[in-house]
Amino acid sequence: MTLVCEASTVQFPLVGHAVAVGWQPVKPEAVLGKRRGEEDVLFYDELKAALNDLFQTLLHKLMTAEIRVNHFDIDMSEVGG
Repeated sequence: MTLVCEASTVQFPLVGHAVAVGWQPVKPEAVLGKRRGEEDVLFYDELKAALNDLFQTLLHKLMTAEIRVNHFDIDMSEVGG
């Protein structure tokens, strides 16, 4: 009898796909340090860096859009409603 479990049917294949597109798996001994213990699931330094990149990109796009809007003298209070 074959035992089907989430690790063999979902987790391990997903890791294989991620590696195939360039992701690097994290060694088990490094996981606890990145998670800040056994209870947490997030890699805090990576999350912080990713959010910082996201916010910088959004800020840049918003500033660029505002410059374009101001260049054409569009009243944003009249847009969309």
